Order: sequence, then structure tokens, then C-alpha cells
Amino acid sequence: MKGTFRLWHILAALSAALIVFACEKPTPVEPEQPEQPEQTPPEEEEPTAYQINLKAESEFYEVEFPETAEAGETVTVTVTPVENVFVDAVRYNSVKAQEVEGQENTFEFEMPEKDVTLSVNTSSTVTVLPSSYFKGSADAEIAAAGDLVTVTFVVNNIEDMVSTATVNGSIECELVGMDLGEYIFTFEMPEGPAVVE
Repeated sequence: MKGTFRLWHILAALSAALIVFACEKPTPVEPEQPEQPEQTPPEEEEPTAYQINLKAESEFYEVEFPETAEAGETVTVTVTPVENVFVDAVRYNSVKAQEVEGQENTFEFEMPEKDVTLSVNTSSTVTVLPSSYFKGSADAEIAAAGDLVTVTFVVNNIEDMVSTATVNGSIECELVGMDLGEYIFTFEMPEGPAVVE
């Protein structure tokens, strides 16, 4: 009987445990949610810096400008010309930059959303060297690079003639007309001062 008593206690304990578990309200099981990727704040885009280049170097002026700039940034360009050279304009991608008021040879523009190439437009003096054989004069004292300049020579003695004229010792002028001691030549204005002889 001892074995039955033990079995009886074990069954009673198990029955009591089942009753306790059966009386408890079942905890609802939430369906498993898929794992959400960790939310990272959006990265701030770094501003894009665009390149600024000079179309061509020149012996007649120096140009100061930043190498890069962000879109919308004000870009300042300063040109320092040599003697007898004058800065007419600075262009970025063929668009004329604004001259800064009160600052000689200083220009500004707003950086576009692309690289730019700078170019400098200059004009220079035209000098006709004096001679004991003729008097010479140019139709302009100052001309822009690329302009057509006309030079007229009038000889002192009608028997003398002017057969050639050169600019800066190397550019041949074109004879376009002559009449009784008057000789008319033209040339395309180079960059920098022009000395005609």
C-alpha cells in the first residue's frame, strides 16, 4: 500500500498543477514582427566644389582666382595688367563677370553648377614710332586684341616711300592704300601693346 499511496500523492500533485495552469488566462502570443533595419539619419550631402580654370596664360597680365568654388558662391577674380595694358572684361564660360565697384580690375560672378573657364579681354596702347622720313598716326590710341587698326604714314619728301610696316618687330602690316606720299596700312591688334615702325 505504500506504493499506491505514493502514486496517489504524485497524481494528486499533478492534478493540482494542471488545475492551476488551466485556471490561468493564457498570455496571447504576439506574432513575430520582421526585424526592421536600423534607421540611420539621412547623410548631409557635401557641397560639390566645381573647378575654375584660366583659358590661357598671358605675359601681359596675372590673374588671381580660387581653384574651386561651390554652386552659388561668389567668386572674385583680380587681374593685374602690365603697363599700357587695360582690362576690358573677365568672362566665365563666355558670360561677362560683373566689375566690382571701386576696385580696379576686380570682377565677381556667382558660381554655376558646373566647372568654369575664365578668359580676360584686354586692350592696349598703339604707338607709331617717329621717323625723320615720315609722320605716322594710328586711328586708335588704344585697341582691343583682335581689333583691326589702321596706320597712316605721310612722307616728308614726296620722293620717299613707306614700303613696309611691322608691329612689335614681327607682325607684318598690310598695305591697303597709297596716294601721293600717303601710305595706309592695317594690322590685327595683338594681345599687349603694339609698337608700329
